[in-house]
Amino acid sequence: MELVNRLETALGGAQTPSQRAERELEKYLRQGYVIVHKDEERVQLIRKKKFSFLLAFLGLLCWGFGLAVYVLYYLAKRDKVATIRLR
Repeated sequence: MELVNRLETALGGAQTPSQRAERELEKYLRQGYVIVHKDEERVQLIRKKKFSFLLAFLGLLCWGFGLAVYVLYYLAKRDKVATIRLR
């Protein structure tokens, strides 16, 4: 318990749940997530999938087979969703 108190002091004191949620939200926004819904209790974020032209080109160099595999992988891939509770 003493170690926890020392760490809280070193990090600027104890944080309220809303401050922790705000820090978590900032972390997700820096990673490329976008807010799609926000209310008093939670925030829902989404990060769209990205097509990698480098991987597609490298797959094309493998006689097209690698490109077909990558395109199938990309089509099966889903957007990433995160939900943060504010309270």
